[in-house]
Amino acid sequence: MPVLLSLCAAFAYGAGDFFGGLSARRASALATAFLVQFVGFAGLLVLLPFTVEHAPDATTLGWGACAGLCGGLAALTLYPALALGNASEVAPLSAVIGTALPVLFGISQGERPSTSAWAGIALAVATIVLVSADGRASTSDPARRRRALVLAAASGVFIGVFLIAFERAGTGQGILPLFIARASSVPLFALVLFARERRLWPKGVSPATAITAGVFDIGANGCFLYALASAPLSIVATLSNLYPAFTVLLGVLVLRDRPRPVQKLGLGLALAAIVLITR
Repeated sequence: MPVLLSLCAAFAYGAGDFFGGLSARRASALATAFLVQFVGFAGLLVLLPFTVEHAPDATTLGWGACAGLCGGLAALTLYPALALGNASEVAPLSAVIGTALPVLFGISQGERPSTSAWAGIALAVATIVLVSADGRASTSDPARRRRALVLAAASGVFIGVFLIAFERAGTGQGILPLFIARASSVPLFALVLFARERRLWPKGVSPATAITAGVFDIGANGCFLYALASAPLSIVATLSNLYPAFTVLLGVLVLRDRPRPVQKLGLGLALAAIVLITR
């Protein structure tokens, strides 16, 4: 079950990125990110009375808030990095760091993946790099490229801490860590968005794709959190971070995109990584 939940999280993260990308073609990336966060917060607010039986303890409050703030900062550093640099450099750097940190943290806490799992983790990292390749040349401006890579690395660190914080918040708290995380990140996004654009959502633009992305995003976080209840962080984080493969697959199925040969290789490695990790 934790393996299935981790893969569901990967699919939902990938679908959230796919629909979020469609939304960002008409609205700004910042407005899209805010609405994605807000949709998840609203859904959790509805579910909270039916799923939570007690108030959160100090650990859940602290780590949940940390997860929310780091998740928000990850988006606020990744989007400018993608705007400044090449996605085939920025996205893999961010995702690989975001995978490596939870794996290293899990090992420091006593987790010991099998030899097969280690091989799968290595293939998963290769998958992230290959499926993110878009074939475009890197920017010719060295200073611009350096800024993009620094922001991408910072985003990866925030992603890694975001995943670790969810594990630290406690896996027996239900959706409480998610709710606390969103209660922390939504005001951050609203403040930044209002300061830059003075409007939470542009007039005349349908929010449907952003709302869809928000539903997938909160579903992904829920699957990730429940998978941690019965599986090591190093394994759950690695499987969940295979999400770029699902984003590429959705592009092929929905938009009729033609994946590059290197991306096809990455998709094949993703299947091999899943087999090795779940043995």
